[in-house]
Amino acid sequence: MRSPHTLMIFSSYNCVYCRQFYTTVLDSLLNGPVKEGKLKLVCKDFVSPKDGLGMLMAKVAEVARQNGRFEPIHRLLTTGNIPIDSAGVIALALEAGVTQQQLDKGLNSEATISKIENDYQAGKAVGVTGTPSFVVDGTLHTGYMYYNMIAEKL
Repeated sequence: MRSPHTLMIFSSYNCVYCRQFYTTVLDSLLNGPVKEGKLKLVCKDFVSPKDGLGMLMAKVAEVARQNGRFEPIHRLLTTGNIPIDSAGVIALALEAGVTQQQLDKGLNSEATISKIENDYQAGKAVGVTGTPSFVVDGTLHTGYMYYNMIAEKL
């Protein structure tokens, strides 16, 4: 069954408001309109190439996705304290079940870099300038969105 509505989320793991969205709104969306088949979620990384730690977080999440471990790393990166250095990010990846071998192979692979760059360019193309930003059925909304703000657009 195809969902009648699409919510595209442009976010950065290094963004406090993005993390707030993922910890307070995402579960309501997943257990409501997504589960009911009314909404398709598409998550995109919108990380400035100048944000070294944010870029590493996005790379780790992408490597995890490539290896079937996206949900655990996503939860770890969006809850609790933001890692303050690369060692903290790598420790979270390992805790999420991504192996050191997978990280070594994937962090700087063409597939990983291309996916993150494509997400960033997709955001720029629709007018995203910061995070979080949302595209609901083709309409851009910048800044934080509460559940009811999204639900009323469906």
